[in-house]
Amino acid sequence: MANKLTADRQADALATYDAVVAVMSECPTLEEGLAQLDAAHVPYRELPGLKFIFEEPEIWQLSAKIFDYDPGPALSHIRAPVLAVFGAADEVTPPEESIEALRHAVQPQLLHVEAFPEGDHRLMCGEPPRFVDGYLDGIASFVRAASSGTLE
Repeated sequence: MANKLTADRQADALATYDAVVAVMSECPTLEEGLAQLDAAHVPYRELPGLKFIFEEPEIWQLSAKIFDYDPGPALSHIRAPVLAVFGAADEVTPPEESIEALRHAVQPQLLHVEAFPEGDHRLMCGEPPRFVDGYLDGIASFVRAASSGTLE
């Protein structure tokens, strides 16, 4: 993955992330949250791939609701085929950790994982951005196989 963080920078980014999540849980508005982060000198603008959270109040509020959500219990109750798609170049959600969590939560015979080497968080690549090759075909193939009962 491009832009891998050094161990020290990763530790700093995780500490910053934790501080942001703590403020989000206390501050219902973006304006209040940014004021508190600025007052505490939290370098939130340096979080890789997350600047969009600090630009719109609606994104701030959504993020505050989902950042500490643990999907494991809900995933363990799934009884239908699951297609999990990831971009290996995703700087927002580390695909390796997500795939590992899915493998622990979802029944193995139901889980189908697809990782696209060039894909970012939204499975896009290139300039202008476009879906990675194989993404849309992969989804269509999964749906056809799942609906016909021929998933392997």
